[in-house]
Amino acid sequence: MLAVSSLLGLAACQGGGGTGITPAGPGANLGPQTAAFSVPRTRPNGIRAYVKLPLRNSDDLDKLIVQQNTKGSPLYHHWLTPDQFRATYGPRKEDLQTVAATLQGAGFQTVFTSQGVIADAPQATVERTFGLHLRRATSPLQKGLSTLAMDRAPTLPASFQHMGAHLAGFAPMQMRPQSFLVSKKPVPANRYSPTGGYWGDDLKQAYEYPSYNVLRGSGQTIAILAVSDFLDSDIALAFGHEKLMPPTVIRR
Repeated sequence: MLAVSSLLGLAACQGGGGTGITPAGPGANLGPQTAAFSVPRTRPNGIRAYVKLPLRNSDDLDKLIVQQNTKGSPLYHHWLTPDQFRATYGPRKEDLQTVAATLQGAGFQTVFTSQGVIADAPQATVERTFGLHLRRATSPLQKGLSTLAMDRAPTLPASFQHMGAHLAGFAPMQMRPQSFLVSKKPVPANRYSPTGGYWGDDLKQAYEYPSYNVLRGSGQTIAILAVSDFLDSDIALAFGHEKLMPPTVIRR
């Protein structure tokens, strides 16, 4: 259900609905004795858990997605903003607060995301709260990394089960006092910072792509196959920002 919920949210809300806080690996399907979450060799002294709440009004969301992708529909390509998506389909704020309060009462430090709660605590607290034992094991995939494994499926508090919440996973972490930098007001141009801009194509750096200033494929014919359509105006805006000619789009 986790993968389906995430995909549904992405389809209806093209801008994405999450916050700037990223859980340390939620989303894995953790069953009994399942290893997950690779971590550095340095031994951690705490555990991070992610409790995820389901989307609301899922039947209406399915219908909306169909209409958004059906030509001739009055809602064709009428995407929701992240705030609109959360207000109608995201978990209720009261439910997120209830989950956070319950975990805080058990000794966790908590942080909200748009669809769940990140909770950090010593390993003993995590094991007592969820009724299991965690052990560390050597990762079979990457040398020098360790993983966490559960000896049984976790037991969630009754209030969590009533909300349909589930535990997306655990990750070892270093426990330290939490500190936050709170902005006084939203920054619309959040692609920019004192150290420069961050645009969609900057993700290339993670995959060691060359810089546009060095290699941009000029004079070459490059074809990219896409399953879904996109707006010519969006393409012009993105390439125009880089002072490049927009590519030719062929629709079949």
